[in-house]
Amino acid sequence: MNSPAIETAMNQAWELLRTRLFCEKTNLVYDSLSSHAPAHRFDHIPYPEEVARHAPNPAGWGTGMEDSMLNAGSVLEACILRARLEPEHRTEALDFARRIISGMEACATVHGTPGFVARSICPRDGKSCYINSSRDQFTLFVYGLWRFFHSEFATAEERGRIARLLAEVATYTERAVRPENGNNLLRLDGRPALVSQMLEIEAHEAFRLPMFYLAAWDVTREPHWRELYCRYAPHALEETLAMDRRKSWWNLQLVQMQLSLALAEAVDDDPARLRQIREAMRITAALSERHFRPEEEKLLNFRGSWSATALPWHEAWKMTLREDSLTPGKPALYFGLLYLKPWERQEFMDAFELMRAIGNLAVGVALCREHRPEPGFFERFERAAAIPDYAHHTSGGVCNVLHGWYLLRAAAAGKS
Repeated sequence: MNSPAIETAMNQAWELLRTRLFCEKTNLVYDSLSSHAPAHRFDHIPYPEEVARHAPNPAGWGTGMEDSMLNAGSVLEACILRARLEPEHRTEALDFARRIISGMEACATVHGTPGFVARSICPRDGKSCYINSSRDQFTLFVYGLWRFFHSEFATAEERGRIARLLAEVATYTERAVRPENGNNLLRLDGRPALVSQMLEIEAHEAFRLPMFYLAAWDVTREPHWRELYCRYAPHALEETLAMDRRKSWWNLQLVQMQLSLALAEAVDDDPARLRQIREAMRITAALSERHFRPEEEKLLNFRGSWSATALPWHEAWKMTLREDSLTPGKPALYFGLLYLKPWERQEFMDAFELMRAIGNLAVGVALCREHRPEPGFFERFERAAAIPDYAHHTSGGVCNVLHGWYLLRAAAAGKS
């Protein structure tokens, strides 16, 4: 590993992340850039009044401020590993990590509902956020903070802050995820949210709820959170292990399943559950490696643009109603709100999706210590990850590439 080509590429990727996608005002990493001119790079982000009116949808899909918490969780672990593997960059990496933690804390507090993890915050006013989050945003929030808590770099004060934040997430989750609420994380208005169901869901999502409670127990040692973990974990593991290994999986599904399992593998001390957790991790790693090859080939043969910029949501080439917000015979307003999805230009999405895929699938492989990828996997990742033009790129896919790169390096060095 560490060829000159990948070293150069990852240094450029870090610069893209740190100086362009990151916003100093909010301490958040955004999904995209709408201009190569630094002063106008976030011009596509909605205005506060649009956010307040849930335009174009209550989750901020297609706005450039959709996935700041997904980005934060990945970036936080990349920062920890950068500091560990590259002593010459330690101070810079940890300073950045602490900025990211401040942005994450703001997403869990700025709205006045402690424990609700907003997707992002509008950089125009530093406080507006969409009211529909998701279990995915919660997952990366919990995972990233938990990783920093256990790093050798966290101070006692930082561990205290993280313990409070993760306990607040668990408290909010316990209050929201009840049968009378449809076992849903809910929106900030207290109504059911899309992509926020926590029980009776698909295999790759089943372990998220116990993960939240286990993380809270791990950092606080409050017995209540362990009791909740032990209540939900057995069935969640059964559902996870029942995953269809023949189907085609989306890279986000695989990586988030692996992240939740990796946290449990490090914390759970029950031998029977650990055997199941490790088996699920081996399956997920094998699936990630299998899905990596076609994504690698697509990237190696990519002839599109790495520098296409994102558009404001109201300039989207088409808009559709989210199918999961529609119920036959009922209004197209999901609990009173319209979920209109703007579609970004394909030339932007093609490059973004390729980068996100290879990064996430590498994470899915690297997190499982008991999985041995086929010979040459690391080199194949390096070759693919060195291809994008990070100096002119515009998407948050760089977060996933860097996450995968540092985890593979750490695994190879025995420092994960």
